[in-house]
Amino acid sequence: MAMTRRRFLRSGLLAVSGLGLAACAGTSAGTGAAARSRPPPPQDGPQKHLLVLAGDGFVASHLVEAALARAHVVSVLGGEQLDPTLRARVTVLAPSAADGPDPLEGRSWNAVVDCQSRLPRELHALLPRLERAFEQYVFLSSATVYPEPDPAPQRESAPIGGLRVAGEIPRDEDGASLAACELALTAVLRARLTRLRPALLCGPGDPSDRFTFWPVRIARAGELLGPGDGEDPVQLCDVRDLAEFAVKAVEDRLGGAFNVASPPLRMRELVGACRAASGGAPQVTWVDAEFLAYQQVHPWRDLPAWKPRGSEGGFPLLSCERALARGLRPRPLAETARDVLDWWEQQPTTRALRAGIPAEREARLLAAWKRRAG
Repeated sequence: MAMTRRRFLRSGLLAVSGLGLAACAGTSAGTGAAARSRPPPPQDGPQKHLLVLAGDGFVASHLVEAALARAHVVSVLGGEQLDPTLRARVTVLAPSAADGPDPLEGRSWNAVVDCQSRLPRELHALLPRLERAFEQYVFLSSATVYPEPDPAPQRESAPIGGLRVAGEIPRDEDGASLAACELALTAVLRARLTRLRPALLCGPGDPSDRFTFWPVRIARAGELLGPGDGEDPVQLCDVRDLAEFAVKAVEDRLGGAFNVASPPLRMRELVGACRAASGGAPQVTWVDAEFLAYQQVHPWRDLPAWKPRGSEGGFPLLSCERALARGLRPRPLAETARDVLDWWEQQPTTRALRAGIPAEREARLLAAWKRRAG
């Protein structure tokens, strides 16, 4: 059995304190994110049959959980990354082999929820297989479909074309490709299409660690490098909020485009939410963005989720009034941070953070900043 951070921590505490297992058993129950998930609102409409295109499994896992919690029937195409207990509760359709039957043939659903298509050519190969086997197509896009961000929050009526970002960006954030997918789907499906454009996704299970870096780093305590002056805006989207709203969009047959995110906050508020969630109390030293640029510290990549005011790259700010009016319920960031920490403690001790600056480099930057200031 793999050693998890929680098991490692508990074994260390037992060795030091000599406490029995019975004394610790009560402290571990119900600490996972699933145990604290808010109950779904009662279903007030007919049961829906959904086909989920699973992609890498991160968003799809939460989407499937949200749909099952609302008593809907779920089929999943692919889904190799889904937890076995979750796979056992859905109909899993294996991708078709070149010389085998098509698993989609002869089936129909109320809605298809697409968590995987990121290139127009993928859609051109998929849509003929589905033909008219669905009433609604929910495409999970991204806020990066908006071009260079305006200082004001973007509304769904803004033109799309793809955010221009220097250097390589993850496939899920390729704004130009996602905008092309949206336009291709709109031309074919028209009123049957629903487009959801989330801000930077975060939450338990996130393989990128772009938000996870912050609560994990802050829980470690010690002097923390705070990027900028603490006033730069940040906007995130808990993956569970996106999943619940996607199910809501199917239930209410919502059409058109919807921005999906929590309200914008300042970077110092993100740090405060992570401190409240972790109980950590690091000393925060805010380091000037110009100095960080001189030291070749890249916003968004080295210090994820952060982008200096007025700079290019990252995600634009979103106006989510339309989704809020239709049932979007963003949870507090402190709740997301707490659940992310619970999930992180269950990961193997060999699992390293995939985002954020290493501790050694952070210490060197802080020392250089103090020399410059002193």
